[in-house]
Amino acid sequence: MALPVDEQVYVTIEYLSAIAEFEFIKVWDKTDDVVYDVYPVGEVPRIPLMHEIQLIVKVKNVGGTAAYLFSKVYDDDTNEWLDTVESVPYPVAPGESWYDYLTPGRMPARDWHLRVEAGHEY
Repeated sequence: MALPVDEQVYVTIEYLSAIAEFEFIKVWDKTDDVVYDVYPVGEVPRIPLMHEIQLIVKVKNVGGTAAYLFSKVYDDDTNEWLDTVESVPYPVAPGESWYDYLTPGRMPARDWHLRVEAGHEY
């Protein structure tokens, strides 16, 4: 025989994890040694054909626990990953930041629509 239940309460416990967030993204025209502040400033780079491009990113762990952060760049026009940094070699503590340099390649003969992503792994 089951006993009567007088009160029932549901409890949700949130999972505490790391969260990667960009502090800035810069586009570096390595050929002319010019840096453009694309995020969050919004500067639009205008770069000649075949110039070597590098992205400078600063990623911050805004979550509640340390984790390995990563970043990568994707070409939205050709649907391919251009460069990926698997993870920083040490766990980044909450509130701390990490710099990375992504190299997508040389400027093609078209507008280049890139997607830059950052995340974390445990």
